[in-house]
Amino acid sequence: TSMPVANVIVRLTPGYPRQGNLRYEAISDQDGKYQILNLPPGDYNLRVQSATHPPSPQRSAKFNFNTLLSGEYRERDLVLRAGSVISGTVTNAELKTPIAGAKVKLGITSDQPEVTTDADGYFELLSSPGYENQSLTVRAKDFGNFSVKVFQVPEDGVEVFVALLPARKASGRVVDQHGNPIGEVHICASAYDHSPQHGEQIENLRTMTQPDGTFEIRNLRQDLRHSLLLGHQDYATAIFDFPLEEWDGMQLELGDLPMEPPASIQGRVVDLEDMPLPHLWVLLSGEPAHRDDLGPSQDPGQGYLAREGMGFGRISARTNSDGRFVFSNLPSGQYWLSAGAKGYAKRGNLELSLKPGEEKDQVEIKFDRGLAIQGVVVNSKGDPLPEASVTIHQPNSFNQLSYTLCDSQGKFEIWGIPAGEYRLTASSGFRRRTELAGTPLFWEMIQEGVAAGTGGMRIELPDLGQLRGKVLGPNGVPVKGALVSVSFEREGFGPTAVTLPDGSFTILAPTNRSLFIQAYPPNQNDNGAFAPIIDDTGKVDMSYFSTEVRASGGSPELTLHLPKLILGSGE
Repeated sequence: TSMPVANVIVRLTPGYPRQGNLRYEAISDQDGKYQILNLPPGDYNLRVQSATHPPSPQRSAKFNFNTLLSGEYRERDLVLRAGSVISGTVTNAELKTPIAGAKVKLGITSDQPEVTTDADGYFELLSSPGYENQSLTVRAKDFGNFSVKVFQVPEDGVEVFVALLPARKASGRVVDQHGNPIGEVHICASAYDHSPQHGEQIENLRTMTQPDGTFEIRNLRQDLRHSLLLGHQDYATAIFDFPLEEWDGMQLELGDLPMEPPASIQGRVVDLEDMPLPHLWVLLSGEPAHRDDLGPSQDPGQGYLAREGMGFGRISARTNSDGRFVFSNLPSGQYWLSAGAKGYAKRGNLELSLKPGEEKDQVEIKFDRGLAIQGVVVNSKGDPLPEASVTIHQPNSFNQLSYTLCDSQGKFEIWGIPAGEYRLTASSGFRRRTELAGTPLFWEMIQEGVAAGTGGMRIELPDLGQLRGKVLGPNGVPVKGALVSVSFEREGFGPTAVTLPDGSFTILAPTNRSLFIQAYPPNQNDNGAFAPIIDDTGKVDMSYFSTEVRASGGSPELTLHLPKLILGSGE
């Protein structure tokens, strides 16, 4: 109906490179108007938040708003869709009784607020019609946190029935190697599982030990197996998987859980000539010696954490100017170290073991840097392009071998490349985005036959201008969802865009080159054929065909007509 929407939060956040939590906001007035002033030039992501309209079904109400130039004033009208209702009830799966006061929200990190179930366990949430494979997050005291998959939300809404299992408790005591209690130990019980039917199931519950070392964790889900992480500044981190009998009752006693004196790994990353390698990332993964002391289940996929590091997430350290790194507060066990960074096609690896409290301070990771490709990326005026991305591919393909980002002077180095010739691509900004229908667009220059060991390369990226146009069908009607691609021969390939409902598209393209602009009918299917277009009479029209024109960035607005496909008779 094109009615203005008031009190909508419009938020701009810088795109690439990111700038922490910096953001710019405005709130729409009674006429639906908003204005954000004093923006520095750059790339932005735009997000809207409304209490009366749901997130966009494609990008959670996130609109790309790219390449705002110095002094530019840009208008952007935002269309918010009316919502469909997800309604339902939350019940106790065992007693079949409603759960009042449960919290329900759309997604895991949705901007939309939580709603609370009433005395009958009933709730209503606003969603977008057509939303597919969305998750509801449901949490309730004494029941834990659950994710519920909603496979599709039709225009007239959908009803969901959520049955929660009562949660269990776990208790224990944390002690040192002599059996003395340890207070103020931070404890986290975590679980993770994933299935096509139920989606991701994530649980992280935290508590702290009392002065006598005791603790209790409530709201543990019945249907997941948990891993326990213990942390204290004076002791080694401890990890225990819950025992096999975790699922046997509602109250689990874990007994005394010992924490060891902290062990550490310190050392250097050096090349084959023993020269230190600064600013590399060293990743640590390991298996603590006492992780299985409680007798966990041996069946995989039941909730125990198996991520990077020691199961709870990535553990990394960066080498300093002397190539040195350190990992502290480690438990005894077996460890694997791997050193590398962007710009290195190889990694340096090392395996070692630690005893309780052991300090290994002379560790060296030998790193064979191999051959390099080095150079600088500039614009047409010769100015360096910081943060430009450079990627090395296998010859005559786009199978990535390694990539890096240019420094503040536009310089790049990619090491560890075996002898041979490679395809090199460069773009101004890592996968630069535009504002078109949420489609990621970027422009890359390509150079073939770049030999490993090449130095002093100078890569000049073209100036970009806006290439605008419309795609029309044979009858002159705008075509929504047509694919528009831009390219020029041999030296590079460019972005693609999908036309908006009015058939329009905008692409950033080089201003000083003759380009091929091709338009294709919407939505290819699995067989590579184009999906049908519905004509004005509602009939399927399979006869649209592709078209091609030449232009350059900054050209006058283009009009591309998709012609009728002339079907010949076969024998």
